[in-house]
Order: sequence, then C-alpha cells, then structure tokens
Amino acid sequence: MIRPNLRSFAAAVACMILAPSAASAQYGEYGGGGDPSMFHVPQSPYRPPVQDYFLPGNNDVWDESRPIERFVGDVKQRSWLKLEFLMWNYGGDQDLIGANVSGLQQNTRGEIDGRDTSIPLLDNLNGGTDIGEALFPFASALNNDDVAGIRGTWGLDLNGADMELSFFGLGQSSSTLTNDDISASRVRVGLADPVFGTTAFPNIAVPLLTDGTPGTPTDLNALIFTESFSSHISTQMWGTEIAFLTDRSAPGGSGASWQWLGGFRYLNLDEQFGFSGTSVGTAATSVAANTINNYFGPQVGGRAALTSKYLTLSATPRVMLGLNDNTSRVGSSIAGVAGTQYTTRDVDFGTVTQLNMALELHLSPQFSMYGGYDYMWLTGVSRPYNNILYDSTLDGTGARVADIRQKSDVQNLIVNGFSIGATFRY
Repeated sequence: MIRPNLRSFAAAVACMILAPSAASAQYGEYGGGGDPSMFHVPQSPYRPPVQDYFLPGNNDVWDESRPIERFVGDVKQRSWLKLEFLMWNYGGDQDLIGANVSGLQQNTRGEIDGRDTSIPLLDNLNGGTDIGEALFPFASALNNDDVAGIRGTWGLDLNGADMELSFFGLGQSSSTLTNDDISASRVRVGLADPVFGTTAFPNIAVPLLTDGTPGTPTDLNALIFTESFSSHISTQMWGTEIAFLTDRSAPGGSGASWQWLGGFRYLNLDEQFGFSGTSVGTAATSVAANTINNYFGPQVGGRAALTSKYLTLSATPRVMLGLNDNTSRVGSSIAGVAGTQYTTRDVDFGTVTQLNMALELHLSPQFSMYGGYDYMWLTGVSRPYNNILYDSTLDGTGARVADIRQKSDVQNLIVNGFSIGATFRY
C-alpha cells in the first residue's frame, strides 16, 4: 500500500521540476523566440513613434507680454533725454587780499591808493624799515570765467504730471596771478637797492589789522614781499535735482502754457584759495584756505512755455529754500614758521535761485536742438578768501608779529552762462 503512493508522489514532484524547463525551451529564455518549430511570433520592421511630451516655452530674452518688460517698455515710450554742454562764469565780491585799510584816497581819475597807484610803506614787522612804494593785491584779478561743464536731464511723462531728473557738473577752474620778478626787475634796470620799491617796480603788501583795528597808509602793519608773490583760486561745482511738474495748462500741447514745479535739490561747491610770497633774505610766507558748501532742500517754481510745431520757448524760474552744511579750513606759514591750522563746520540757511531760459528747435518728433541761458544766485556761501582774518599782535618779547586766524563769513555768489545741446525722444 505504501510503495505505490511513494512512486506517485515522486512522479508528481518530477513533473513540477521539469515543467518550467519545458516552457523555457518552448518560448526561449526571458521570453525569447524559443524553438521555431514549436512557436513562431511574426516580426515587423515598423517601430511605434516615441511621443515627446516636452513643450518648449518662449525663450526670447525680451518679451513685452511679461509685466516687467511691459512696464519698462511703457517708461521708454513716455520718456526723453536732454544732453547739454555748459559754459558758465563764477561771480562774487572778490576784494582786497588782506585786511581793510582806512584812509585810502581816490584821485580825480578814479584811481584808488594801493590798488591803482602805489603808496609808500614802512615794514613795521621788521623794525620799521622803509621799503619804498607798494601795491595791495586784489582777488578780483583772479578770473573764473568760461568754465566748461555738462548737464543731463531725463524726463518722464506721468499720469497727470511730468518728472525731470537732472545732473550737472562744471570742471575745476583755476586761476593764478604770479609775479616772480619783483626784485629781479629792479636789478635789470640798474636800481641799486633790489628791496626798495619804486612807482614803476613796487613791492607787494598784504595789509594786516593792528589788534583787530584797521591801519592807515602812514601806520600800517603788513606782510611785505620784495622778491616774488603769487595767488591762486580754484572752484568746482556740481549738483542734482528732481522736479515734478503739473500737466500743461494749454490743451493739445501747443500755444502758451504754465506748469507748477516742486521737487528736491542738492548742490556742492568746493573752493581753494591761497597766496605765497618771498622777500630778499627771508623764508617764504604762505596762507591757504578752502571751503566745502553742501546745499540741500526742497524747491518750488514753475515753467512758462510757448510751443509750436517747430519751436518751443520756455522760462523756468525756481528757488530752493534749504540748508548749507559748510566746512572751512585756514592755515598759514609766516617766514617759514608754521602757524595754527583752523577748521570750522557750520550749518546755515541757504538758498539757490535759478532762472533757465531755453529755445528748442524741433527737427523731428524724436529730435530737437537746444540752446539756453542760466542765471543762478546762491546765498549764504562760505568762500575761502573771506574766511581769513589778517591780524597782527604783540608776542612775548613785545615785537609785532602777524597773526593769521579764521573767521566765519558768508556772502552771495552768482553763476551764469550759456548752454547748447539736444533732446532725444523715444
């Protein structure tokens, strides 16, 4: 009973083991072709297409449909650019280099003693030596005219207003007055004393106060230069402003119109001034001063214009009411001995009033030629030659010596000139 059952079980196990081998032989390993006589799968050279599901986007760098590009494009279409070449002049009340002198006379020809005609002086700082004739130097001889510069203005047409952002800068102007042949000129013409000044070859004298009091021609303390004298001044100005103007009052953009103006302005003015001189047998004497003026504040004004197809004539008055943060420095060296260096910083009320008159010739809707004139008036300006106090005091030995110090003084300054340029519209 037991053996037939064992044989049947063994046969069943053998069938289970051999069945996968038979299937592999029939279909081939890993589902291959197997024995062709047993099973044949028809083959076709056609392969089904591969579907690419990648959808390419817009690869353009500039696409007006995007918000940022659309905004920039709108700004470009509503803006314009003006570039100008400037030729301006600096004015001001440049006066005597040194302290005031009392009792100077003016003759019938309008000539003033010490400026137009020489006067006799004694060198009171050196024992009262008679140095002959002398003239006083004046800062008005230093010229700061025809200073070149540039100005750029970017304008944007807003909804209900116009915006103008501008920048201007003038090149650094320098002016020098030099006389290196004071004594040498006298030697060349055969004068016996190269130190003694004459009417034709006078010395140079920078007058001083006497303990804060102006002197007179007969009793004057002064820095006397018998060999050489030179003075110089340099000036540089730049600034920026932003202005918002109301829409033109004239409909259609032609005819007479008026626009109110408001905005903010910053202006910088840097100046340096100094002089140096020598006398026969002594070391050089020099005095130097510099100032930095920083104007800033709100500004108001307006623009009147007369516009046609080919021409635009405009006048833009405006005034900035703000502050002037200014710094002043003064230093000296008397006969080779260095003096005290002074520095002062003040914040004063200051204004910048400007009138711009312009004529534009419209050559095309996108291009115009421009010519204009600017008049600028600054108040509360710290200028270097006005910040020097020329005094003389007694030293510890009772001798009279020069005492160069600093004083705070402000005045007005006029800057004006012409400009030419072009306007580009997009």
